[in-house]
Parts: sequence; C-alpha cells; structure tokens
Amino acid sequence: MIAVPQFADFPSDDGLISSPMSSLLQIRPGTIKEVVYHVRRNIPYLALDTLFGLTAIFHGAEQDANAAAAHAALARSAAPYVLLRAAHTLKSFIADQPLRGPMPMPSRLRAEMIYILRSCLELQSQDEAFVGKPGSHACLGRDGRRHLRLLYPLILRVWNVWRRVPRGGFSWIKDKDGVEIEQCLQRWMEMCGENWEIAGLDS
Repeated sequence: MIAVPQFADFPSDDGLISSPMSSLLQIRPGTIKEVVYHVRRNIPYLALDTLFGLTAIFHGAEQDANAAAAHAALARSAAPYVLLRAAHTLKSFIADQPLRGPMPMPSRLRAEMIYILRSCLELQSQDEAFVGKPGSHACLGRDGRRHLRLLYPLILRVWNVWRRVPRGGFSWIKDKDGVEIEQCLQRWMEMCGENWEIAGLDS
C-alpha cells in the first residue's frame, strides 16, 4: 500500500491468517486525517503486481501439469488477499470521500485507485481460486472474472459515492484522473455481466 492503513482497515493479524475475508464488505467509519505515505513509492505497486500475478491463469498447463497444479494451489492461497487488497482501496474511498465534500482525493490516492481498478479489469484469474459461499461458486462464472463479481457489491457502493461527489467548484472529477476512474467503474459493471451464465435454471 502506498499509505499507512487507517484503524480497522484490515482484520487483526490473527484474522489475516485465519479468516481474511470475514470483513470484506464492511466499511469502517470515514476520516479526513492526514494520510501518511510510505517513502518507497514503487515498492507497493511491485508487490501489487506480484500478488495479482499469483492468481492469473497459468498458460503452460498443457506443457507442464505439475507446474500448473502448483500454480493453482498458490492461486487459491493468494486469492483472498487479492480481494482484500483491492477492497481496501475501494472501501477507503467509500468511507472517506463523503467527508471531503468537493475537495479532491489526494493525487497519490487517485493514482492508486486507478491502478487498482486497471489491475482488476486486466486480470484474467483462475476460476478455481475465487469461490463464493459453499455451493455458490458456479454462479460466479467461468471466464476469469470471478474476482470482479466478488467485489461487485463494493463497486456499486463506490459508484453511488462517486455520483454524489459535488461537480461544482473543484474540477478534479472532470480531469484526466476523474474521467479514467469513471470509465473503469463503468467497464467493471459491464464486464460483470458479460459471459455470466445463469446457473440452476433446470433445477
């Protein structure tokens, strides 16, 4: 992460290991306290790329079955933390932006949000790594976009906050960053509906 997390942004240390998804959709109280950034600007993005890469589809499965099986196991282990990491940025916006009013998001937080949105949209993930509630994973689709659908409830809440940001006074929401954020949110909602089968119609 590019900034030090706020209190309750993540589960406890024990929770990160035992139940990292327990509070995935819970939003903490908002704050406008000063953001404390990490000194090394590139390391968080390198770590993010590595984490997302662990859940990407393995394209050498036909040539190396053992490597494919190992990658699948690694993807299942990494998947909750991909969701948790992406959700952190989305939930921070949902919690904090209403308190800013027309004031813009800090530029480095805008850059991080764009990077998270892009990374999620570009990721073609292993379907087996991302599952919902027991017995419901088939309804998440089989097109490498399960991570988008698991985070869809948060995207709807981000969109709701985004549409309420005052458009007058400050023009940040209409500048390059603002336009890209809006386009990414719209594309996310579109992609969730593409190639998404409706399961269980014959039952």
